[in-house]
Amino acid sequence: MLLQTGKISVCSAVISAFLLGSCSQEVGNTEPTSIPLSTIAIHQETKVAKSPVPIVETIQYTEASPEETEVAEHLQQTAEAFKEVFVQPEVSQALTQDAKKAEHFELKLSDVSHEIPELAPIFENLDSKLLQEFSFEGITYYPVLYVPNAKNADFTLPPVVLIGTEAEVDVQDCEDCIPGWAYDKEGNEIAVLVDEEMAKNSKNPMFILTNGTDYVSEVPTEEIIQNDEEEIPTSVNPNGRVEGLYPIFSFQINHRYERTGKSEYYYVTSVWGLAGGESDTKKIAKVSKKDIGVVNYSNNYLTTDVSGQHYALTFEYDWYAGRKKVTLTNINGAAGSSGHPEFKVRMKFSNEWYQGFVMALSRRFNGKGFIEIE
Repeated sequence: MLLQTGKISVCSAVISAFLLGSCSQEVGNTEPTSIPLSTIAIHQETKVAKSPVPIVETIQYTEASPEETEVAEHLQQTAEAFKEVFVQPEVSQALTQDAKKAEHFELKLSDVSHEIPELAPIFENLDSKLLQEFSFEGITYYPVLYVPNAKNADFTLPPVVLIGTEAEVDVQDCEDCIPGWAYDKEGNEIAVLVDEEMAKNSKNPMFILTNGTDYVSEVPTEEIIQNDEEEIPTSVNPNGRVEGLYPIFSFQINHRYERTGKSEYYYVTSVWGLAGGESDTKKIAKVSKKDIGVVNYSNNYLTTDVSGQHYALTFEYDWYAGRKKVTLTNINGAAGSSGHPEFKVRMKFSNEWYQGFVMALSRRFNGKGFIEIE
């Protein structure tokens, strides 16, 4: 795995914070089941899970290549370096307040020292490689600080510093946890695991080192194929489709982007041309390793919040990741469509989408697998 940083080929320390969780792969997964999840309260409104092993061990993946092992070592070094900076009260407060005003609560780290002057001397003492852009699979990324609870966090409390990658640990109910460090009421450092619910409900700022990009992925809306091989069940409404509900008959995803646990198959919809028309990210299913590449039948729905010509994108959801831009192409022939609808979704890398399509009638949409809706 050769990473490009500036004009020098290196296994950048910064990329370590983002790379290991979701590299495209067809196989590879362990199901954490052995150790009960042990939560601790570092504040009356902040709960985290105690890691049973040192943080460096949570990212030593069982199927990592030598190159990925090298990246993991850099990841730990990067997190350690930023941890020492972020826990300083003046830094934590400035970053939390700035993230609260930022789009999607994300800050590009290379801009932080310019936008927050009092932080410039601190960042000057860091290794410059930590802030440089890097390339992965032909796409340029840069380090981002994501604070998912910025809106409600108490910036006077010490932050929890997290690494934007999955933790591979044998802990029950911690499938989507990421590793990092917290501080107890006495100021002692604790190795912790945090999931999405913990992060968003915490009063302590949650500082996640992740990756962002200005790259826009172009997802072709695949040819719409009428299902002639089998009869699709009628809509739940005998008189026609329920407004805003599109029953999912079946789906198949042919790629596995998760290194641990189940693949999170999510979707987002939009009405092109309507400002603010993009819906919230919603789950279709969590897909286990054994169900990759096979047909899965569903009782779920695609839902829309407003009327109009709807577009949809399915993708691998990573709650801790920076938002990536995706635009749908090849849609000029669709009724009522024009231009290219754009989405911003949380996935580790820009290629981790599955299907892009126009939601209309009983159709099957191909991509990296397929989804069939009524």
